[in-house]
Amino acid sequence: MKKKILVSYIKSPSKWGEMLFQQSKALFEHFVPEQENKSGNAQYEFEVTDVVDEMIKTGKFSSLSDCQMCSFSACLYSDTVIFDGSIEDGIFDQYQFAYDLMKHLDHVLIISRTELPYNFEGQRKGGAPSWIKIGGDLNELDSVTDPEQANAHILEWLGYTLERLELPRSNKPKEAPSITNCLEIITQMMEESDKHMEALEGPSLFISYLSKDYKILKDHFQEIEEHTGVLKESFHYFAPGKVATEFMTEQRRWEIVSITDREIHKCTSILIFQTDGYYCSWWTMGELISISYRFHECWDKCPTVYIAKAHRNSKGIYEFTWKALNTPEQKQEFFPGISEGQKRRLARRFANSDPNEAAYELDEKTTRQSGWPFVVKAPVSVIKGTAIYLAQKNNLFGKMLGNDTLAENISHAWESANSYTHTKAFRTKRIVECKYCRENASHLTVDNFIQMDMPYVYHVDDEELSERKDGTLQLVQKCPIHGNIRLKKNGQYYRFIQPRYGKKMKAGKTLIEFIDRIEFCDI
Repeated sequence: MKKKILVSYIKSPSKWGEMLFQQSKALFEHFVPEQENKSGNAQYEFEVTDVVDEMIKTGKFSSLSDCQMCSFSACLYSDTVIFDGSIEDGIFDQYQFAYDLMKHLDHVLIISRTELPYNFEGQRKGGAPSWIKIGGDLNELDSVTDPEQANAHILEWLGYTLERLELPRSNKPKEAPSITNCLEIITQMMEESDKHMEALEGPSLFISYLSKDYKILKDHFQEIEEHTGVLKESFHYFAPGKVATEFMTEQRRWEIVSITDREIHKCTSILIFQTDGYYCSWWTMGELISISYRFHECWDKCPTVYIAKAHRNSKGIYEFTWKALNTPEQKQEFFPGISEGQKRRLARRFANSDPNEAAYELDEKTTRQSGWPFVVKAPVSVIKGTAIYLAQKNNLFGKMLGNDTLAENISHAWESANSYTHTKAFRTKRIVECKYCRENASHLTVDNFIQMDMPYVYHVDDEELSERKDGTLQLVQKCPIHGNIRLKKNGQYYRFIQPRYGKKMKAGKTLIEFIDRIEFCDI
């Protein structure tokens, strides 16, 4: 009797989603796992479960909690889970099953014909459009608009990925998790997934560069391979043009800094690709400061850093001077130093923006609390600071907490209560940079970066935008030198809002938030 390889498939409700589901089933029927290839015997067969249909048949599809529990069980006990996250015609019923744990498990394959919610990407890249580029992506879905063609790309990627999965999966729990060991089992699965991905990719390189110089970067891929020893298939970098043209809120900017920070952490080495203007960009400064923030107390754990500094030769062709930072002292000297106060401000920005950590469903509550009067904020800060101090003193959370004094803890709690990251302005005011003034800007400091305190940066309310006859938007004059700025709406992007287990969505709220993407016309 053949052993079962269990596949849980959560399909998109569109006709293209159904088509991909049927095509995937056919793929499984002909796929031979690696173990079977080695033995030459037909030992396994795939058992594919249509999770959505099963829940509809049992009458549980309308219950968000039941769908989440079904998804959680699939992550635990299936050999692989496939989630089609395509959002087509504004329909996203399958996100009833979306569960935060899915993003952290390498046997969960998140695929999509359309752009995914930016806070719901899987560990294995290539089966959906992605902001982070990996030089050796098998398929490029970003430029594919035909759903049938996109399905063909996804099927090819699924076949490629199945060959690299452990099938059947060896780390499935042997018994149902209990209240006491559930967190331990989940943590173990996530840690093993991280190890699998590291072993699968091997040496990898994160490239920090200016998107305007993407062509220069690409022209020097071979040189980068020679100096770093990393193949271009394992180059990680932010897609060019993805952020340079978007008119963002400050929280949105920090979301992207958080995404790149996580990508940097995955890589075994880092390249600083220094072309003209590198130190004047808020985005590249964000990458440098992210590295300082992550390693400022443990530079010995920072991966090898390569610096490629550009200059033009007598023929006007770019050449690069290379340098490697191998010792902790070299790295500490190169990257921006950050003070304790700056570290706390950075921590609050990451905590309120990181797509993997920010509790978006609590944004409104947090904003309301930021408006509390002094007579409420002060005693709350004292209570919180005292509670943390006692937890430190009694070592309740091990090494997670430091050893600050009672006064310091109360002071930090007060800082947090008054943090700009808790205000409505942080979430709603958009940032505009005058690109002409920026060209003559000086290098950014850490405080400039954190506070968005640059003379060419302006904070804008949506009310300051006016619609023109040609359908574009016009921003009232902000820069006293260069005047008005024209903008346009260019589609939407999505954010996944996961309510806490057992909680219902608030009235007027949905699992997927549709946000207008507003871009600059003249950049």
